[in-house]
Amino acid sequence: MNRSDGLVGGLLAAGVVALLVPLARLGIDQHHDGIMLKPALDVLAGQVLFRDSFSQYGALTTYLQALALWISPSLLSIRLLTVAAYGVTLFMLYAAWRLILPRSLAVLSNLMLILFIPAYERDYWNNEYWLLSPWSTVFAMLFQSIGLYALLRMILGEHPRQWAVLCGVATACVFWCRQPVGIIMAGCLVVI
Repeated sequence: MNRSDGLVGGLLAAGVVALLVPLARLGIDQHHDGIMLKPALDVLAGQVLFRDSFSQYGALTTYLQALALWISPSLLSIRLLTVAAYGVTLFMLYAAWRLILPRSLAVLSNLMLILFIPAYERDYWNNEYWLLSPWSTVFAMLFQSIGLYALLRMILGEHPRQWAVLCGVATACVFWCRQPVGIIMAGCLVVI
């Protein structure tokens, strides 16, 4: 990636982080926040995941969130980790799309993705706004974007073995964040 593309990707990532950081502080969804916070707090306290504590999502998400809680033990810390994951995802997607698209379409693709982040939509049933949830899907999407970038670099023939290894590691991380998504990604890579 050249310097100007790195700058554009960095600006897009910084823009989404600036948009989402204020939203990370809004409200508490006892159900959704609790599903993600409880196992991460348990792991931070030394409990063993899937033996002492239940998580319906992948272990990697819980461990990443436990690391964020180790830095600052609050719900805000895992929400800020989610914001950072969105920022890195947008940067990696821009880098991947830029390998095959002109800059204008890569930027448009990122802007469209920003519009679909479920953090600022209105829930008309309960007359409240959606909150920024620290879902495992966000972390799966992060590793998917890394895997996509590695796959495209591998297809372009630039050190294909190194990129293949990174693509495989990213696919494993997707699986350990959210199993159904990881299985689909692995299946697609086998077909490719």
